[in-house]
Amino acid sequence: GPVYLDSLTSLPEGIKFENHGPVYLDSLTSLPEGIKFENHGPVYLGSLTGKHTYLGVEREFRCVDGCTMLICGSKQYGGHTVYSARYFGGGEIKGLNRCYIAESDGITAHGNTMKSAVDDLAYKIADSAHKAEVAKSVKASGVVTLADFRALTGACRDGIRQHLSGLGIDLDQIDSMPLSDALKAMDGTSYGETFKRHIQEAEAA
Repeated sequence: GPVYLDSLTSLPEGIKFENHGPVYLDSLTSLPEGIKFENHGPVYLGSLTGKHTYLGVEREFRCVDGCTMLICGSKQYGGHTVYSARYFGGGEIKGLNRCYIAESDGITAHGNTMKSAVDDLAYKIADSAHKAEVAKSVKASGVVTLADFRALTGACRDGIRQHLSGLGIDLDQIDSMPLSDALKAMDGTSYGETFKRHIQEAEAA
């Protein structure tokens, strides 16, 4: 099955993975000499970026949308830089599934075709601009509505309700909440961290 080593920051030379499932090494920042991934599934190296030697060849690694990929080349398509890539995983490099990564102004999206990658990138750019405007409005007013919070985090209403009920707050009885109270109430949740990041970006803009 899968191997979870998310907090491991280093590995010995010559190690080989042969498990029948994915390998999670999201804190690894370099590849030891002689490492081999012969597992049956993807390999997640969320902190590994740039060029590293793997199987005797220098290869460029990149994490996009939570997936670790090998960059194979690039070209211009639809006004954006599009990279040809392969999803990194166990087995021979030539057998890894292909994909494309579209990039513009630090925003990336991937797809099975160049067009699908560029189309998804256009959506992300529009969505990012929308979130920036929502965060700017919330920061200026000092008040957060449920619609604002969901627009910035993607959190579902029931998930928010369940969390707030544990704090003695009835979501159905309030229309909005002071920004400082919202930040405090959502502290420690994954969507609370996302919300906080958007607000901080609005402050820095």
